[in-house]
Amino acid sequence: MFKDSFYMFLSLTLKAMSSIVFFIILARVVNVETFGNFMFYYSVATIVVLLIDYGYSITLIKDLTKNPTKTAEIINISFISKVVLSSIILIFSVFISSGNYLFTVIILALTFDSFNQFFCFGYRAIDKFKLETKVSTISTAIHVITIIPITLISKDIQVITLTFLFTKCLGLIYSHYIFRKEYNFNKFRLVKKKILLGTLSTNFPYMIHILIGTLYMQVDTILIKSFLGDENVGLYQGPARILAGGIILVNVFNSVFLPRFSSVKGNKSKLISLSKKMRLYTLSCGFLISSILYLFSYNIITLLFGIEYAASSNVLKIMAVVLMIRFFSSQYGTILTISNRQKLRAGAVSVALVINALSNIILIPHYGLEGAAISLLITVLFILFIYMLLTYFELKKLLLDRSTVMILVSFLTLIILERMI
Repeated sequence: MFKDSFYMFLSLTLKAMSSIVFFIILARVVNVETFGNFMFYYSVATIVVLLIDYGYSITLIKDLTKNPTKTAEIINISFISKVVLSSIILIFSVFISSGNYLFTVIILALTFDSFNQFFCFGYRAIDKFKLETKVSTISTAIHVITIIPITLISKDIQVITLTFLFTKCLGLIYSHYIFRKEYNFNKFRLVKKKILLGTLSTNFPYMIHILIGTLYMQVDTILIKSFLGDENVGLYQGPARILAGGIILVNVFNSVFLPRFSSVKGNKSKLISLSKKMRLYTLSCGFLISSILYLFSYNIITLLFGIEYAASSNVLKIMAVVLMIRFFSSQYGTILTISNRQKLRAGAVSVALVINALSNIILIPHYGLEGAAISLLITVLFILFIYMLLTYFELKKLLLDRSTVMILVSFLTLIILERMI
């Protein structure tokens, strides 16, 4: 368990850090407005690419864990459906954007990255975390070694985005090569229309849940641009990128524990025991990271992004609380996933999206960037409540113990003391 967690942690942390470092450097070499414009299109492209991901980050791992002897068949069907879907979505997206250069390049880059990750998902199901770490690390190294110097030297947003696309393409080529070699996979084969539609139908609830779950994390950026303009998008994206890096760590725990939760599905006592272990890991990590972000928000923002972003330090404080809640709610989300409650989860996050959009519309005009962050906090609290309720109906337990309460109370106490000083 520890070794798997370490490899997964290393893999996703390197990927997260490479993105964060790139965004920090980009924020420093271009003005706040240009950075905000780039991040707006990046946020929109991230949402669109989730349609291309189509929930495979969950379903592929689940299917391969249950049917390891059918690995080639499962991956082939999933890949073909992903190609068909991505082709339709990319053509439609570029058409709707009227061929906007920045959006087109970014969405192509993120699509390549989506396929790169797709080829790595199967390694988790067969406990080859070390191999995934190797592939991810080399792909990340290609990206960092190329994009960082170009960004520093060029400072031209068009050149930077083209380089961004190029590095993601190289990463995809490498991961595909390793995938074919590892699985002795000669070529992909076309599948029958009925099977293709069946796969898309099965994945649909997972895609909706992930899409809406990400959309409520991105809709604030879209509304900030509408109400406050590109410069404020740039200011908001400083703390938002830090939050995104923290959420990747949440996904580390989800990815490591998901196969194990799937293997004990139906055994209530083992499921509860495994949940306790996950809860201890996630909350301990969440408390440490969120406390640092909350207490040193001003120093972190100005150190990473520059004094021009100092106004967003209070936003980071609120997002530190959001991150702690995400760490806490991860165990409930994982249990609901393996319990085939995706339709309920999709319904919950759909309501959360509506709450997020409405609260953003109300709060942003009155409280600016802090209003957007408060809206996000309200949303994650609502999702936590619903997840806890659904899990209780599933297991007849709230999954709270003394250590959990102590960590949560300690974090709340830290916030109160900081506000009083």
